[in-house]
Amino acid sequence: MHPEDPKPPTSPSFPLTKLKSFIDLDFDTLKETHEFFMEPWGGKDKGLTKSQFCEVIKKTIGRQFTNNEIESLFEKTNANCTQRICWKDFIGCITMVLQYHNYLEETALKMPIFRPEVKFISDIHRKSHSSHLLRSYLAVTVLGNRLQQGRYYMLGREGLISMWTLNMKLSGYRWIGSDGRSSLPKYYIDMTVLYPSTLIAVISTERCIAIWEMHSDGISLKYTITALSNCPTCLDYWGDLTSRTRNLLFWGDTAGDVHCLEFNVNHKEGLFIRSETKENMVRVHYTDLLRGKLVMRQVKIYSLWVIKIRYLPKWDAFISCSQTNINSLFYGDFHGKREYYSCRTSVLCFEYSVQLNIVVTGCLNATVFVWNFFVKQTPIFRLRGHHSPVIAVAIREATRHVISVDTGHAVNVYNLLNQQCIQRFGRLSMTALGGLPTTSHYYNPARNELTMASTTIAWALPVPVFDVRSDYSEICSHDYPLVGVIYSSEFCKVISACRGGFITVWDVYTGTSILQFRHYSRRTPLKEVEYESDCNKLELTAIVMDQTGRRIVTGATDGTINLWNFSGGILIKNYSLPEAVVVSAIVNIKELLFITGWDKRIYIINLESKRVEDSIEFLRPMHTEDILCMTLVEPGLLATASYDGDVIVIKRDTGNVIFKLNACLSRYPINSHDLGEDATQYPPEISYF
Repeated sequence: MHPEDPKPPTSPSFPLTKLKSFIDLDFDTLKETHEFFMEPWGGKDKGLTKSQFCEVIKKTIGRQFTNNEIESLFEKTNANCTQRICWKDFIGCITMVLQYHNYLEETALKMPIFRPEVKFISDIHRKSHSSHLLRSYLAVTVLGNRLQQGRYYMLGREGLISMWTLNMKLSGYRWIGSDGRSSLPKYYIDMTVLYPSTLIAVISTERCIAIWEMHSDGISLKYTITALSNCPTCLDYWGDLTSRTRNLLFWGDTAGDVHCLEFNVNHKEGLFIRSETKENMVRVHYTDLLRGKLVMRQVKIYSLWVIKIRYLPKWDAFISCSQTNINSLFYGDFHGKREYYSCRTSVLCFEYSVQLNIVVTGCLNATVFVWNFFVKQTPIFRLRGHHSPVIAVAIREATRHVISVDTGHAVNVYNLLNQQCIQRFGRLSMTALGGLPTTSHYYNPARNELTMASTTIAWALPVPVFDVRSDYSEICSHDYPLVGVIYSSEFCKVISACRGGFITVWDVYTGTSILQFRHYSRRTPLKEVEYESDCNKLELTAIVMDQTGRRIVTGATDGTINLWNFSGGILIKNYSLPEAVVVSAIVNIKELLFITGWDKRIYIINLESKRVEDSIEFLRPMHTEDILCMTLVEPGLLATASYDGDVIVIKRDTGNVIFKLNACLSRYPINSHDLGEDATQYPPEISYF
């Protein structure tokens, strides 16, 4: 909003959703409100005026509302736009609005978070080293905690590091593999970035940890931790970005041990310094670390390899997992505390959420378990849907979603609120990844992007959302072409309608959808139903606002007309034209509706008539082709245009033709046969142009 633009008024912008607490009121409060509605009429529901309504609401359910908000509530809940509002209309409007918002919340739970198409990127590693690379082991990480910046590093099993932008554009390679002098094969296992520096730690089958420094023009080896007690199998790193003085590097090994090394990556003199000579050590023996640098070592946690380890800075502890059948999920700290989660199956992966305080595990039995972080005896619930062992899980805290990947390349997205699978990428959609399981997975929560790879990289992109910096041609508020847009100056709302039958009410200042409902008809046989069991939704073709500014009129392809209170989505009246024709135009004049369509007639509906059957009349036919549009011409005239190019202006009161316009025939006089078959019974008032 521009600073010089007028600020939105308080009254029209009052949303009905503020009354959501109305459902939580106790029975006594509702009973008291109902009695106040009935009190002026001796127990009969004859309605309250605006002043009476404001007084009642202020005494009961609206003590926290201002007078302007209560008056706005009266206008929005008064469906029939009368001087009084009944209890039945009031409670019905409020209930419908709350039901709609509950429907929106339920719909939001089922909305997918990724686009249905997954992008595949060619196997750069296999192309570069096709002679000896059997399959890639990719370790994907982001430089630092700046998930909206930085780049991805990917490590191949043979030692090729590829660098990618966040948009998955290849930016270069670095080679750290063997030079061919050794007779034994050397394979790289895992990698992590030692943020905020440019160092990376890599583990391999040589029982060592190599720390490399990335340059703009290459890579150089800085430190090597050698002679480890066992071969390392996984890495994890945490850096204190506040003090920038404490950095922890964890690794697990094949003996089931977990080690932790503390250092300072920002130290100017180096990570490892010999205390006697103050010499910067490039090659560090593991026994030297045991004398001071190694702050924690938990031995024999498992009988098998440690698959994954994760440090929890909030609790100054760590969690690790293994493929053992019992006690496969471990919790420990720096003081020797050892606790196991009661998981009776092999845990292949896990993820911890700080905000939700839950631990999600992917298991060998193709099940995802969700644990309370503090309760280790039993999980909260389990998520099913996989047919192969789950090898990767991720948590999206903002929307309470869990993402899981199995060995068959299937990706499931679960919603933690309803514990349902809301999106799935099956094996057929992931055939480009090959027959082997994916070996690396990374989920970027800030960008909502999932990257996984074996010898090919798969990239799942998020569902596009509104962004003022994006191309406006990609932003759609409706799934179908729009029929019309109306602005309500009284409530500062925009009402739009599309051919899918949806009528949506928007807040003009925030751009958010406030309410949505659909046109329906009792005339067409039942096909597709969402709310009303006896109504079928049709294609919407016309929309107009009445002169009160509180109601809208919609027309459909089967000749049905609906009168709505758009503030609450309440259907006031439903009309049906004599013939099931497409309604092409609607004009409102006081209590009358002029409606035309594809049957060459103009219909008149009296909104004040109590009997719907007796409220529809029609004027004599004037066009020889279907009428496409119609507009009001003051004073007292109505103009219609048909498919053949005729524009006829008539008097609204009498229905007589004033003149006729046609680009090809305007120089000729009006003849009776030009006005339709029944025109001879109704001679025009003026028979010339």
